[in-house]
Amino acid sequence: MQVINGLHQIKTSMIRPHLPYVMSYAFEDKNGGVTLFDTGFGTDNATLELENGLNEIGYSLDSINNIIISHAHPDHIGMIDRIRKKNKHFNLIMSSVEYGWVNSRKSRNWQEIGNAWLSKHGMSADEIANSQQDSQWKNIEWPSLQDAEVVNDADTMEYGPWSFEFIHTPGHTIGHICLYERNNKFLLTGDHILPHISPNVSVDFEGKNSDALIKYMGSLKKVLNFETKLVLPAHEFAFKNLSERVNELLQHHEDRLKEHIHSFSSKPMTAVEVAREVSWNTGNFNNFNLMMKRSAIGETVAHLELLVANNQLVKINGGHKEVIWNLT
Repeated sequence: MQVINGLHQIKTSMIRPHLPYVMSYAFEDKNGGVTLFDTGFGTDNATLELENGLNEIGYSLDSINNIIISHAHPDHIGMIDRIRKKNKHFNLIMSSVEYGWVNSRKSRNWQEIGNAWLSKHGMSADEIANSQQDSQWKNIEWPSLQDAEVVNDADTMEYGPWSFEFIHTPGHTIGHICLYERNNKFLLTGDHILPHISPNVSVDFEGKNSDALIKYMGSLKKVLNFETKLVLPAHEFAFKNLSERVNELLQHHEDRLKEHIHSFSSKPMTAVEVAREVSWNTGNFNNFNLMMKRSAIGETVAHLELLVANNQLVKINGGHKEVIWNLT
């Protein structure tokens, strides 16, 4: 779909039913090349859909001069190695913070680490062991991100008629970036701001990103007053009123914080117990598959950590035992 002359939105399929597609954006340079913002999943279907989308506007995978990555989740980076097989010359661009974070996490058994983290936050061994729907961990392609050109907050890039500014917006991931096209006042938000659903904001399995929600709310306020004619997210649909949506998301998290604190009485709780109490737009927590439960518990812990920072809760780390939370 053409957004404006020279800028195109290309949808490729996801492997998660609640988000059926992810959107990449192709900027033409008028000299036979394009800059691509995000790639899509590394699946045969998604790769073919990207190729067809580029073909429809007169380009191919070999026409890609730059790939800018909003963040290192598989639906945004998954196609990179597949594109490399047909195009050795493109320039990969991503946040310096995200690049460092990704490279610090190589060669680890994340399913095993994630399961230990779930146990620490109150999930039973039987619930972890009996999950039959966690195969996505093994089916996701994680491409190589070597030799990336790294950028920092407020760095700029000129590409043909386009003037890009990179905006560091941590929260959804530690090094997430948005892309502001200054000539046309477009903001490409990746997963930072979506028009309907609230992006997942989770803590790190290793406890290195406990202030994720604090960072996310700060990142929302950071882009609140950007002059934008159109907001182009990675999922759902484009929209116009940036400030209205930012304020909705800020209010959503304030409401969620209240819901989390109200789930406590006099008894301490694990994060899993809290997650079973609070509401989820995608259904009942007990019906989630294990991958969804990980995301939900990560988001729950992010809210609990913010309540600790606000002196409304205390966190009791039991060493090798469960982490529990209680009212101050």
